Amino acid sequence: MVHLQHRTCDCREFELDLIPYSHAATVICCIGRVIYDYVDRCYKVESLIDMYDSVIMGLPRPEDWVLPDADRARVVMVPKISHHVGRPLMSRARAPFETSSSASRQFCTRCHGSGHNIRVCTAHLPISSVDLNTRTEDVSVRRRMPKKCNICGST
Repeated sequence: MVHLQHRTCDCREFELDLIPYSHAATVICCIGRVIYDYVDRCYKVESLIDMYDSVIMGLPRPEDWVLPDADRARVVMVPKISHHVGRPLMSRARAPFETSSSASRQFCTRCHGSGHNIRVCTAHLPISSVDLNTRTEDVSVRRRMPKKCNICGST
């Protein structure tokens, strides 16, 4: 449920990011209002102009820094970076609230069970149901033709 006066919704995205998301934007458009009016002030151009209106002083050179003698004597070393053994990860580490996609679920074509495929399936088919002498596919259909060169046309 979207509460436009309080700028809240049940999914809490409107509260956290202060930007109306798709469901809040749908409600705003249905009542004939402008979505830009419901975006928080911190995202608007006027607030950025006000923010950078004053002078921002840069940092002085490190030689001009005022440091106590105890801090000048202290040397901070670069942390040691250890490279892990093995192949690097190809996928990013997911946050706890992210769910895995439904496309990654495996289904076995032999027993129609989930979580494994036909290679590791422990369900065995009875021998009488499989006729080894008949072939359902023609071998010549499955064979691939050699690729031709795009430039000269030879294989």
